Amino acid sequence: MELWLTARLPEAQKRRIDDWLSQHPQQAAYWQALQQDQRLLAQLDPVHDERNLDDYALASRHTQPARPWRRWPALPTLAAFALGSLCSALLIPLWTTVPTEPANRPAFVQSALQAHALYSVEVRHPVEVGEQEQAHLLKWLSKRLDRPLAAPDLSGLGFQLLGGRLLPAPDGPAAQLMYQDTGGERITLYIAAAADSQPSSFLFSEHRGVSTFYWVDGHWGYSLSGRIDQARLSQLSSQVYQALVL
Repeated sequence: MELWLTARLPEAQKRRIDDWLSQHPQQAAYWQALQQDQRLLAQLDPVHDERNLDDYALASRHTQPARPWRRWPALPTLAAFALGSLCSALLIPLWTTVPTEPANRPAFVQSALQAHALYSVEVRHPVEVGEQEQAHLLKWLSKRLDRPLAAPDLSGLGFQLLGGRLLPAPDGPAAQLMYQDTGGERITLYIAAAADSQPSSFLFSEHRGVSTFYWVDGHWGYSLSGRIDQARLSQLSSQVYQALVL
């Protein structure tokens, strides 16, 4: 039963996704709902076909896919918006939960997990520079990492920026941005060079109760960590990915 919606994957990867979905009926239901929407949209526009599925695969900033609605001149605006919103909310988060972590996780991931465990429990000094000085914080971290940095807006998913700090990492300095929700739960975004790691889509890891979704893009490693459930962390990670990479 093919519930996956990412087109033209290798057969082994397709089977792995199908096997995983067969063991997670709730996530499989989401995929089925997405398939139903695809069929409904296809009825609205005869030009619509499976090619649009490729446009939502995770891609590096160097291979950003074309916007699918530019291929659909006859597709009503509302339908195009519905598909884009649904794929953003469902396709990326659900794809990332497939457990495909390599045997040896990159060094920056372990550093990110340790940094989260150390600083997320701090009461008085969880960050080095607070969100009140966000412009200064991002300028400082950008200069130290020698690359432009931004703080993704996660307020729509219930998390507000607390601030951040500079940290050491295996391949140079790292930046940690911390967010907190109204219940006091904290997540941290860790960004560091990952010179020896290959580009990847989202992978999931867990260490001593701290979960993280991580990926590598352009020799930079990104990791979002927290003590929250995997589905919620996946949704937050997709939001971060879209803000920083797409």
